[in-house]
Amino acid sequence: MITGYKAARNRPLTRGQKLSNKALAAVRAPVEHGFAHLKNWRVLGKVRTDWSAFAGQPMVSVGLKPVLTKGDPVRIAAWDRLSAGSARFRRAERGFTLAWGLSLVGECAARVVGAYTLPVSTMAWLSTVFLIGAFVVAFIAGAPFHNRIEKLVEAEAEAAVSGVAEHFETEDRDRCDRRGRRGFRHR
Repeated sequence: MITGYKAARNRPLTRGQKLSNKALAAVRAPVEHGFAHLKNWRVLGKVRTDWSAFAGQPMVSVGLKPVLTKGDPVRIAAWDRLSAGSARFRRAERGFTLAWGLSLVGECAARVVGAYTLPVSTMAWLSTVFLIGAFVVAFIAGAPFHNRIEKLVEAEAEAAVSGVAEHFETEDRDRCDRRGRRGFRHR
């Protein structure tokens, strides 16, 4: 491992030592930024400590749920029912998580390789391109799973609403029958 030079109280760094420290910092910066990026997203901590894609709720579902349910209580309840009991839904969730996870891990690997093989001036702009590319790949690879999840949630929500509507229609019919007014519906 290469470390930089340190100055002592009575001995400042020479110009060559300062240039050496600057070159070392330039190589380390993109790699450290990549690690900081991962830590801010808490990707590494989750992957290391929580295999949530295979047991429990996948990480990406936490972000996907508000997008697909749009804050609608019926859709949220449908999501929760599907998450608890539908194998097709769980497979789609895992596929979506896998698409995003592989995309982001690939982006991190590309940054590390680039940091050690390309000039710093190139990595300064290329790391942004890597991130944008990772998002594009994740959106494209995750789209079939996203669509599958969306259709399942919509179908479950519609089934729940029609089930509630049928319940109220039956209740209205029974109420009308008791009063002796067939065909009359309360509004």
